[in-house]
Amino acid sequence: MTYRKHIALFFVCIFFACSCGGRAANPVSVKRDQDSELTCMKIEYEIYQIRNDITELHSQAAKSRKKKRALSILTIFTPLAYVLSDLRKAEKTEINALQKRHNHIVMIARKKGCGEGKFLLSTETKCKDFYTVDCFSPSGKDKR
Repeated sequence: MTYRKHIALFFVCIFFACSCGGRAANPVSVKRDQDSELTCMKIEYEIYQIRNDITELHSQAAKSRKKKRALSILTIFTPLAYVLSDLRKAEKTEINALQKRHNHIVMIARKKGCGEGKFLLSTETKCKDFYTVDCFSPSGKDKR
């Protein structure tokens, strides 16, 4: 193999390795079939569980940010460290889905008359640019 083929093969391997960075997001469903059957007691438990999950994901995201900072410093010395970085930001996607689920549950609680003291969580995200993932709805008509 020639020198150029070795370089090309190296960059192809790096490209494929970078696509594996981070874990895949596993967001919850916002609406479920059994939501209409929820009692006030089950709603309380679900909201409690969602808040615990969000807290856990926030701590995971904080650890990810620390790791990302360390890897970005390491990337200065060796570009291969980029392969280890988390590019998927699974925690952010999952937190957003949990916040939407929380809001859906709160709306059900209000309809059933047990929503007093329950508040909606903000799910709005700010778009940095046109290419930011998940900034626009699939139809492309409305911004979040």
